[in-house]
Amino acid sequence: MASIRLEGVSKAFGAVQALRPTSLEVSDAEFFTFLGPSGCGKTTLLRLVAGLEEPTSGEIYIGERCVTRLKPKDRDLAMVFQNYALYPHMTVRENLAFPLEAKHLPRGEIQARIEEVARRLELAGLLDRRPRQLSGGQQQRVALGRAIVRNPRAFLMDEPLSNLDAKLRIQMRGELKRLQKDLGITTLYVTHDQEEAMTMSDRIAVLREGAVQQCGSPEEIYRRPRNRWVGEFVGTPPMNVFEATAERRGGAVVLRAIAAPSVRFPSPIPEPPEKLLVGIRPEHILIHRAPLPDALPGRVHVVEPVGDCSIIAIRTDAGLVNVKAAVEELPEMDEVVYLTALAGKLHLFARETGERIGP
Repeated sequence: MASIRLEGVSKAFGAVQALRPTSLEVSDAEFFTFLGPSGCGKTTLLRLVAGLEEPTSGEIYIGERCVTRLKPKDRDLAMVFQNYALYPHMTVRENLAFPLEAKHLPRGEIQARIEEVARRLELAGLLDRRPRQLSGGQQQRVALGRAIVRNPRAFLMDEPLSNLDAKLRIQMRGELKRLQKDLGITTLYVTHDQEEAMTMSDRIAVLREGAVQQCGSPEEIYRRPRNRWVGEFVGTPPMNVFEATAERRGGAVVLRAIAAPSVRFPSPIPEPPEKLLVGIRPEHILIHRAPLPDALPGRVHVVEPVGDCSIIAIRTDAGLVNVKAAVEELPEMDEVVYLTALAGKLHLFARETGERIGP
């Protein structure tokens, strides 16, 4: 097992800067996820670590060893792809054995490793089948098994669950997390699915346009987004953002925003600009049937029950506002309601830069 460290790593394809200079460290046995929309550079970053791309600048370390100019086969990493990349003409047993035979390991050791992986991943009854005879979930387990059987220093996974249906994706998400913890292997994981990232990761790096916007634990990124973009990208439905004004009165900053009560923030909050943005997550907005002071009136646009709660979209003068609430008596479509926010759950951002203000 090993840590992975990037020092000023960047990648350009001609005039296109796919990855801006990036420095970060993944600890030994950590499950670390690169999260972001399509085209943000997360797969490029993974391919740089794997050695499938050469960086334009910077150095890559696995443990204390610089691997920047090593070939992929010399980095001792195992990669699991989105399409599983199984050999269709080989049985499951032969697919699992292939990377070991390439290393010319003794036949007895190869067989022992295959049996151990088959037991761990419940593949024992499938060893003589070919990939076309397997379900999507079974193929995914074979792809994982082929990576595990090598005993690599780290796993690199590029959206390995994206081809599975919703129910199987949730099941395999839990199995993969449990497996990674049991094996204790450092794992770099790429996904655009924030739910996958939030539920599986020890830490997440959120990428946008080739740059890391924020790196931290799932809880930290959700509760303290570094900028407006991260706040709106992470969370379903996305964070609501309103324009607000602030002024300093004595030792406190007084904030006023649509749908938010007048709030006093004590020092040492940094001096805010007069005009800023306030972010409010959908679960921190309250719906009232009767008018209240400072409440934002709106008309219910659509109600989407999702089991233990409902997503309610409300049209207001400030735009469409999403509310996530466990409401016993759901409002009707086109009903007029009034919105307020929980004062202790507000996020302040500079209007010009979008960067977070204050604690």
